[in-house]
Amino acid sequence: MRKLLIVVFVLSGFTVCGYAQSNTAEITASVTVIQPIAISRAADLNFGRITIGGAGTVVVSSGGTRTQTGSITLLTGGSEAPGLFNITGRATSTYAVTIPNSVTLKKSGAPTEIITADSFTNNAVALTGSSDQLKVGATIHLVGNETVGAYASDLFAVTVAYN
Repeated sequence: MRKLLIVVFVLSGFTVCGYAQSNTAEITASVTVIQPIAISRAADLNFGRITIGGAGTVVVSSGGTRTQTGSITLLTGGSEAPGLFNITGRATSTYAVTIPNSVTLKKSGAPTEIITADSFTNNAVALTGSSDQLKVGATIHLVGNETVGAYASDLFAVTVAYN
């Protein structure tokens, strides 16, 4: 019986050691540093001058077209234009734009009188060379009882990031 235990013990030791194996592979590490993307404000988004006869909207597209719905009349001479930003970065790179869902325009001298801007649009495509001009449009919603005066939002962030 004692010889049998020794044989089993010796064989089990050989069995465990007989199947142990290892392999090694090698890799390298690398990184490519590119020019950071940057954005700077060139011109503010301007809905121009309007008169209000009732509820409606005014849209300034990222292409610069201004339209209205409802009882709004668009007047000329108000410098209506999309917001304009200068973008710089790595040539031909595409980028994403982040804009708030909405912003509030407050009447000068009466900050409780407000107009909401939302439905932001932009013309982001890709950097031509290493620069681009980003244009941002939006829609304002008028309920029809806004009082005469100038309305403006606080500064709000427009963020760009490489795709």
